[in-house]
Formats: sequence, C-alpha cells, structure tokens
Amino acid sequence: MSHASADDAAAPVVGEALSGDGVSYGRSEVRLRGAADDLDALAATVRSAAARVVAELGEPLSASITRLELALNGAEASVAALLSLDAGSGPGELARASEAFQMRTGLTAGTPVVRAD
Repeated sequence: MSHASADDAAAPVVGEALSGDGVSYGRSEVRLRGAADDLDALAATVRSAAARVVAELGEPLSASITRLELALNGAEASVAALLSLDAGSGPGELARASEAFQMRTGLTAGTPVVRAD
C-alpha cells in the first residue's frame, strides 16, 4: 500500500496500493471529518482509507501488501501511535500492523508502517 496524505481538511486522505514498479492496483479517497490538525480524526480517516483499499484489492492481492507508507505532513508518528499499532522492529519503521488493525482494515498483522519518502 503506497500512502495516505492530507494537506488540509479539504484534501482527502488517499490510500493506494502500488506494485513495485508503480502500477496502481487499488485506490481509495476518504475526506477528513474534522479539522486538519485533529490527529484523532486523521487517524480514523487513515484507517478508513486503508480498509477501503485493502477491501478493493481482495484476496490474494491484499495478502501481498509489503508495507503501509504514510505521508501526513509530519504527523506520521503521531497518527501511527493513535492507530494502536505494534512497535516497529526494522530500520525506518514507525510501527507494524497489529492484530487489532488487521481486524479493522484487513491489512496483515506484522506489515511494516513507514514514513513515505
């Protein structure tokens, strides 16, 4: 899954599943419900966008997602913490998808969550 981004309350959070060579396999846009600086609303919107794009992929493609990249204008670590993810274990990881996150989004538990480049 590529990334979710939000520039302001008018910009949607975007979840997109990309292949290694940049081909889009699924895309979801969810409008932020709340102020642009409301981290709880941003976290809920990220979770919704992730769930929608994972559902759009379906099996077996959704099981092949290798990472969740977040591009949230500096709020990546704060949002990751609000999503109740597991601690990251690899270089550059903000976190890893938890079992609770898997149940809510379909993203496989243990999937690395990183800041987008």
